[in-house]
Amino acid sequence: MRIIRVLANASIIMKNSEMGTVSKEDGSFSLNLPEQLKSIVVSAKGFETQELTIGAKSIFDIMMIKSNKQKPQTQISGIVLDKGNRESLIGVNIVVKGTVLGTVTDLDGTFVLSVQAAPPILLAVSSIGYNSQEIEINDTNVMDLRNHFRGSH
Repeated sequence: MRIIRVLANASIIMKNSEMGTVSKEDGSFSLNLPEQLKSIVVSAKGFETQELTIGAKSIFDIMMIKSNKQKPQTQISGIVLDKGNRESLIGVNIVVKGTVLGTVTDLDGTFVLSVQAAPPILLAVSSIGYNSQEIEINDTNVMDLRNHFRGSH
């Protein structure tokens, strides 16, 4: 028995180009390829990305292979304290450098951050009245990161 599943919303892009389309609900798509272009890249969530060379045929089937790969996940949690009086700091910004992914410390100065990337990850830590810091994370599960912030005054 062979099970065939139609993939809606699969991405079909011309190789070495940003031009492309998305498959319809029935899995079909239409794409006008320039004469010299003979390759497309097909990707869909949960499936391996495929590169296909297109011949003279204008209608063809694409078989997608389920992906076993899971995106790496790094869990980071901890507390931010004032270096002088050791009190927890509220509202400290913690951002993965080079992205918009981040969080803010809560009323206890604690934070939790999940990042879909493998280490090393560089965190930018900042708050008004304190010197900004960068912290490199080298493990996939950091449970008790303690950061002591020094005032900038």
